[in-house]
Amino acid sequence: MIPGLANSPLASITRRDVRQTCAGEPGFKQGLHRLERVAGRSWTELRLDELARKVGLEKFYASCALWPTMQIHSTRAGLDARLEPAGQDLLFTHGPQPDHADYALRYAHDLTVYLLNALNDYFGWGFDIRTLAQDCANCWSEGLAGESTEN
Repeated sequence: MIPGLANSPLASITRRDVRQTCAGEPGFKQGLHRLERVAGRSWTELRLDELARKVGLEKFYASCALWPTMQIHSTRAGLDARLEPAGQDLLFTHGPQPDHADYALRYAHDLTVYLLNALNDYFGWGFDIRTLAQDCANCWSEGLAGESTEN
């Protein structure tokens, strides 16, 4: 069995199955060697929160990595986010959640501008990112869906 797939429908696939199926493919031996060498491990020994801290994005970790991860996997937080009160009961909402989509899009937009600025600094492109950053801020200045912009 391939490590890391214990709970997957693919769990019954063995390395022997992979070798027999792919043996004639170009680059198979190099790829298999790499797969066996890193199976069950990440490309880095650092956790995602440590990587975020290392590059100065620790303030975004909870909102851009931890919370979305809890939403896309079967977690209590992900299930709770879809429960709506209905009298004394709770109902599971199946439909789209525009406020969650806006939340994700806003942070994706922010991080794209942040990344472009970091690349601009690193490679010395000389782009003036201020207008782009201001456009991003203006785009989201009305607040997220469902949020009141009144104080």
